[in-house]
Amino acid sequence: TFVDTTAGNFTLTLANGTFVGQRKTVLQTVAGNTITITPANLLGITSVQLSSVGESVTFVWAGSSWGIVGTSTGDTNGLAPVYV
Repeated sequence: TFVDTTAGNFTLTLANGTFVGQRKTVLQTVAGNTITITPANLLGITSVQLSSVGESVTFVWAGSSWGIVGTSTGDTNGLAPVYV
């Protein structure tokens, strides 16, 4: 999922997966505002925030919850996604 936050902060709710191993990746394509991703069920935390171009997070469905299997900072400014 590509997200452009030009118009303001963006909230994305991630529903439960439909099969084990299902992956979802969210990528911020325009900076200036924050994307807050809140999966219905996430291991260990409640949400993830992205705030810079190129930041991304990849989730995998484990059958009863989402796990985070990868992140990227976009490596333009050294920032990383914020887990809350």
